[in-house]
Amino acid sequence: MQNRMKSTLILAGVLVILVILAIAGDRARKERRNPGEPLYPGLQTEQVSRVVVSKDTVRVELSKSAEGTWLVASEGSHPADMTLVDKLLEVVPKFHTRDLLSENPEKQELFEVTDSLGTEVLLEGSGGAQLAHFYVGKQGPDFMSSYLRPAEGKKVLLVPQYLKSTFDTGRDTWRDKTIFSFSQDDVTRAELRPAGQETIALAKGEEGKWSIVAPESLTVKESVWTSTLRIASNLKCDGFPEETPPLAEIGLDPPEQEFLVEMSDGRRDVLKIGGEDEASHHHYAMKGDDPTLYFLSKGRVSTLVRNLDILREDVPPGAEHDHSGD
Repeated sequence: MQNRMKSTLILAGVLVILVILAIAGDRARKERRNPGEPLYPGLQTEQVSRVVVSKDTVRVELSKSAEGTWLVASEGSHPADMTLVDKLLEVVPKFHTRDLLSENPEKQELFEVTDSLGTEVLLEGSGGAQLAHFYVGKQGPDFMSSYLRPAEGKKVLLVPQYLKSTFDTGRDTWRDKTIFSFSQDDVTRAELRPAGQETIALAKGEEGKWSIVAPESLTVKESVWTSTLRIASNLKCDGFPEETPPLAEIGLDPPEQEFLVEMSDGRRDVLKIGGEDEASHHHYAMKGDDPTLYFLSKGRVSTLVRNLDILREDVPPGAEHDHSGD
């Protein structure tokens, strides 16, 4: 009985070894058959100074300024969302020719990498030197890969990454939506002025404890104020108006509401909030004297410019509901 069990274990071990050898051999044969190489050998992200992404009638152009900052040239040369730019620049140097699917031009339409169906991407360096040019097609069979065709050839590659989210020209904007970006711990004072109400001032005292100091001295509801500061510290807008109406017509001269924070180093960030846009039902907003106009949803505004009944610890009956929305 023991001999039989021993023989079975030996056979099982031999079988496992044979399977491992077979897999390794198959992998080695594939690598020998098509070891491939980087699609754009030597491409470094710091070399790229211009990116153009086109799909149908939508064209996005990103350009690097002399100071090294990225701008959305196709949207008035406003600062670009660096999360999107970094993601794009990081993925292209990783493209590889190992997973070659086809060199038959008749199959390009199937993979949606033709000039008319694919998303065209062009990367240029200084002096307009072309660094990369390709078409991104539909997602691969595992939904975590994508088809890609270098513009200069007939090869169709399968890239082990979902590229639609990286090169999607259908997004609402490539602009940076950041309004505020600061550490909550650095804030020492704040002022909130809700529409039609007097200014509410808050100050941080000893051991980091906050309190309401105007229009009267009150204990602040810590959970509400902590949430307000957290939202403000990484505040992003919901979009940008296509036009710039006169500030007086949109409730920004003077502003209908305000939110101000003062830092330990003396820096002050002020958010001016105006009226609603009739079409989008978003509030117009500006940061300090910066002429850039933002759109903020009603819910986002209400989570910043709280009224006194919501901020105070001793909330009167019936006033405790916080319409924070968003």
